[in-house]
Amino acid sequence: MPVQNALVNDSSLEAFLHCRYKSYLTISNTIGQPSEFERHTAARNDAYRRLVQSQLLTQHQGTDVLHGPPITFHTLQKGKPLILDAKAQVSSLSATIDVLQKVGGTSLLGDFLYQPIQLCYHDSTTRVATILLAFKSLVIGELQGQIPTHGTMISGPHLNLRKVKLQGLQGRVRRLITNLQSYTNAHTVPPLPLNQHCPVCEYRTLCRDQAVASDNLSLLGGMTEREIAAQNRKGIFTVNQLSYTFRYRKPSRRAKRPAKPHQFSLQALALRTQKVHIHGTLNLTVADPAI
Repeated sequence: MPVQNALVNDSSLEAFLHCRYKSYLTISNTIGQPSEFERHTAARNDAYRRLVQSQLLTQHQGTDVLHGPPITFHTLQKGKPLILDAKAQVSSLSATIDVLQKVGGTSLLGDFLYQPIQLCYHDSTTRVATILLAFKSLVIGELQGQIPTHGTMISGPHLNLRKVKLQGLQGRVRRLITNLQSYTNAHTVPPLPLNQHCPVCEYRTLCRDQAVASDNLSLLGGMTEREIAAQNRKGIFTVNQLSYTFRYRKPSRRAKRPAKPHQFSLQALALRTQKVHIHGTLNLTVADPAI
């Protein structure tokens, strides 16, 4: 069951970008078993964060930096040039921000405000990292009374800096937040589709067991959420139901190269009847044995 009035944070938002059902499980505090890939990724990102922060510390005196404080309006008013591992919370949003940087501008703090810096291990910044940067800008903007219009991305082994315009992304992030907040309602549960993220997800076993128990259409590899939704609108919700919808259609005699599309209904039929279906005429070439 989801937790009522749960906070939407950067972890649940990142989960949403991979899978809506994963974000629902994250918000409802469901315990999973992290995969080896997730543990490796977490360790790699933590090492990269320490590397970047150590480089930033060499550019500032110790008194100019706050490390790991809970962010409040009073904390921001101190006007420190850098704040590392900042933990910010406002209304129903929460975020851990790798680096906050003081810049010129106008806010409730005075003649300055803070912009978030997002770290990305990869050479090129990813879609997930950019959206997380926009999310953190909204959280810090609520605290300082002015939402930053730009943020900074540090990426790759050479610590490349790139300024990111956030105004366009912030509208999209607000819509994502609205979707996530609906999962704190016990009556709103997203569909369970198995997808490409499943092999590295901490909930892979839980979701797989649920999909098998309900004979979920996403068990047919390659079937997209849009295709599943189209079948659901027809009243078809299981692989067994889909298997009865297959109808063989003869190819046109005029077609020089008859199309051989992949049909999920045929795939479902093959699973139900435990038979292999082949397009065209089977022609197996048996070679002479060689010694």
